[in-house]
This record gives sequence, structure tokens and C-alpha cells, in this order.
Amino acid sequence: MKNIIIFGSSSDLATEFTDILNEKKINFFSITQNKENTNNKNTLIVKDYETDIDLIYEFIKNIKNPYIFFFNGYLKENRPLYSPTNIEILQTFKVNFIVPYIIINKIKDSNFEFQKITVISSIAATKPRLKNFIYGNTKTLLETYMKKSNIKKYSVIRFGYIYSKMSESHTPPPFAIDKKKAAKYIFDSLNGKKRLYVFPRILLLVSILMKITPSSILERLEK
Repeated sequence: MKNIIIFGSSSDLATEFTDILNEKKINFFSITQNKENTNNKNTLIVKDYETDIDLIYEFIKNIKNPYIFFFNGYLKENRPLYSPTNIEILQTFKVNFIVPYIIINKIKDSNFEFQKITVISSIAATKPRLKNFIYGNTKTLLETYMKKSNIKKYSVIRFGYIYSKMSESHTPPPFAIDKKKAAKYIFDSLNGKKRLYVFPRILLLVSILMKITPSSILERLEK
């Protein structure tokens, strides 16, 4: 039997993912800060992922060889005529990087056995621009950490724009997808061995073009 651990289980994308798990009758464990979204009996509600790290480890330590997913995400940029506040900048850094960083380090330091760790990233990590500078760099940090952390079994899944509460006030770019499709793609990658997944696949070409295109040209194209 597969066991799955989900961090950030109250997000729209994670909720769609857990719907698939329920449909497939796969056992999963949720860790969330949101008391309103606890449709799973195996749920731990935390006040703060960072200060509750020992409580989190106590909750997961006896779960046998799980697949671990990090759905934590926070975005306050990319809105017309809006710059994030200092508090929002710090929150973006904490949710997108610090939370998975400290939890994965705890898992490593405790020699916790797992099948694979998967983190949800973004095309913004390819080359952060002015419009998503904080968000993009936090995702770049997360991807870089996964590469450097000596974790043998991990995957990074990069998406573009996903229709969700987090992105509802943003202007959808080309290749936007709905959260059901994104959740199905995550599920289909469960047993995959690749380190990097990009969906939709056209975004892989977009990523390459973004890397080789000067930032000044990208900024002009987005205006």
C-alpha cells in the first residue's frame, strides 16, 4: 500500500490532488495550517511549520516509506500596479522556501526513509523577472536546494499559470491550465524517476527561450 504525506494540503491544487487519492483509495496524511480544510482523518493542523517542526516529525515518523509532496505556495506579485508589502515579501520567502527547507532537513537529519520527495515549483524559477522577482527567486532557491541537498530520490514539478485562488487576480498568460489537469499530472508523475517535470510540456521550450533571452527584452515583451 502506498502512503503519501502532503504538506500544504489546504491549497486548491493539493485539494484536487487529494480528491484523486480518495478516488484511488490511496492512504494519505495531511499537514496544514488551515482548520477549515480538513477532509482527511489523518490530518495534523499546525500553527507554524517552523516552530512546530518537532510536532510534525512526531506525526510522520512512523509512516512507512511515504511519497512526500510539498504544495506550499504563496504569491503576491504579478498584479497590475501592485508591489508586495514587506510582510508579504517575508511571507513569500518563508512559505515557498523556508518551510520546505527546514522540513526536508529534519527528514534528512533523522534518517527518515521515504520513496521520493516532490516539490511544486514554477516556470518563474527559470529566470525571475521584475514582475515576479521575489516569488521567482524563492522558487529558484527551492530548486537549487533540491539539487544540492544530496537527496537521491526527488522530483521538481514546474507549472506555469494554474487557475486557482492564489492566481485569480492575475492576468492568465498563454498555456494556462486548470487545477484538475495539474493535479492529475502530479499524480501521474508519482512513480516517475525524472528530477524535473515541466507541464504543459511546451513550457520546457519556453524555459529554454527565457534562459537565452536577455532580461531587458523579456521586460519589454511583458509591457
